[in-house]
This record gives sequence, C-alpha cells and structure tokens, in this order.
Amino acid sequence: MSRSSMWVRVPISLPLALLGACSAEQWQRTGYLSLQEREQQQCLERGIDPCPERQRYEDYQRLRKQADEPSRQQ
Repeated sequence: MSRSSMWVRVPISLPLALLGACSAEQWQRTGYLSLQEREQQQCLERGIDPCPERQRYEDYQRLRKQADEPSRQQ
C-alpha cells in the first residue's frame, strides 16, 4: 500500500470509526428520548392538562428486563 492511498483511506475511515463508537445503548436511549419528547409536544399541542409524567429511560429499561425474566425462566 502506498502512502498516498493510506492517507486517502484515513478521512473515509475516521467518520465510520467515530460513528461506530456510539453504542447500541446510546442509540436506543436517543430514540427513546426522542419519542418521549414527541409525545410531550403532542400533549401540549392538544391542550391536555396535565400531560402524563415522562418515564425515565432507566426505569423503562428496568421494567423491560423484569417483563423479560418470566419468559426466560420457562
């Protein structure tokens, strides 16, 4: 591999490596928070008072794990 071709690959590889550094957990958290924000905005637009309390991501994950446990034990 020549030096010039190596330097061409670095700019292409760097963004891919940085994107890969984001874990699946971070993507899931971001998606969950985006949906929560959207629901909050829709609630405010409809004039619902008070809007339902937003569930923290950690609480959501804990409840999901608890719901999965009985199915794993069978």
